[in-house]
Amino acid sequence: MNSIQASSGLSPSASLAYVTKPTEPTGAGRLETPVTAPSATVMRPVPGEAREPQTAWERSDRFDRREPLAPGTHPKRSTPPKRSTPLTPSTSPTPKTTKPSAALKLELEQAIQEHYPLAHPKLHVVSGPLALDSLQNLSRRDETGRLKVAALAIPYGLDGPWVHSPNARARGFVVNLNEALAEHANLTRLLLDRGVEVYLIKPDAKASEAVYATDVVTTIGRRAVVASPLHPTRQRETAEYAGGLRLSAFGPPNQEGPVEFGDVMLSKSGDRLVVLQGVGSWRGTPASFDRLDRALVFESANNELGEHTTGVVHIPVRLSGEGTLHLDYVLNYAGEGASRVMTVCPEGLANPSDVERLARVLEVPSERIIRIDKAEMLAAAANLASLSPTEVVVAKNPKTARVANAIRALGLDVIEIPYEQMTQKDGAIHCSIGQLSRA
Repeated sequence: MNSIQASSGLSPSASLAYVTKPTEPTGAGRLETPVTAPSATVMRPVPGEAREPQTAWERSDRFDRREPLAPGTHPKRSTPPKRSTPLTPSTSPTPKTTKPSAALKLELEQAIQEHYPLAHPKLHVVSGPLALDSLQNLSRRDETGRLKVAALAIPYGLDGPWVHSPNARARGFVVNLNEALAEHANLTRLLLDRGVEVYLIKPDAKASEAVYATDVVTTIGRRAVVASPLHPTRQRETAEYAGGLRLSAFGPPNQEGPVEFGDVMLSKSGDRLVVLQGVGSWRGTPASFDRLDRALVFESANNELGEHTTGVVHIPVRLSGEGTLHLDYVLNYAGEGASRVMTVCPEGLANPSDVERLARVLEVPSERIIRIDKAEMLAAAANLASLSPTEVVVAKNPKTARVANAIRALGLDVIEIPYEQMTQKDGAIHCSIGQLSRA
């Protein structure tokens, strides 16, 4: 019996009544080789006999009643999410970037020269799109394994319009771009000092939130994946990455089912990959859940989940919507095994009682749950990033100090770094690191 089944009271003989089957792309995007039933399948325990469900989101409602997460409150939709046959990733449209003026290019190059350790052998400043498919041996199944490869985006447009940052806009904070660059370069140095291979992206000059790289690029299993952001300002960022599995190919237009990876969290449970996805955040909807579900089926069918991984458990985490830009502002975890801790803001969940259920999913003992209030959440107390199973990075400010000390008291090493300017557009440490590979 795996730990997910155990936490929900399922017996080893309980019916696994629905197994999602891969859908073969059609038309111009049709695969040359038919997709067969994969050895790694996406499975969900559902009571009763098997039947064909309408959407992954509808399946998740029944799934929640048997699995650890309670149904909570459904985000309202006027119409059900549309089903869509996935296209092959190569047919995905890629937004065009805006070419900066010669003056802007000069300023960017000067900023890079001034702030970043360009001579470091593990730092690669990328000119043009990062070719994801050329990166070798990518692998990620959690948030805590030793970080090996990461994509970071220079905060060049951070002082631009706050069109899509509701909390930041309300504060009216004026970003000091020079200080923001220094803070970001400090994070870059820290990763390099820990042996991380860093690809430094030069973002589109009009991509004002591009520094929060985790929202746009990550690795799930063995494949780099490019998100399908909601707003055009963020869609620009996808053009900074070439290749990879592109989520825009797996559903209707992004506005009907955006997926940003700040809403996605990975964990391992035995031989299963557990994928938590925030729904009810500023940018996550039921159709977002369906889009990622199709991509997970595609990855499973093509054996991209990783060695010794036999399936995926895809779980929606209903968020309250009130100030919850993404899941990683509400929930995070660090450490492995008996050392694991979880930070969570109950106010950020649609159903605060889900705290204990989430802890069981992430295999965190009750005494190692660190609950934070809304003020701490908005100050990025949960937006931490693990460099390894024993080392965690937290943004240093008065409202994160209690959480940093609590994590230390539970036996993990905590590094606090100044990140004041970088947190002014609803993002922090975890948001800034595109996790491309972990050991």
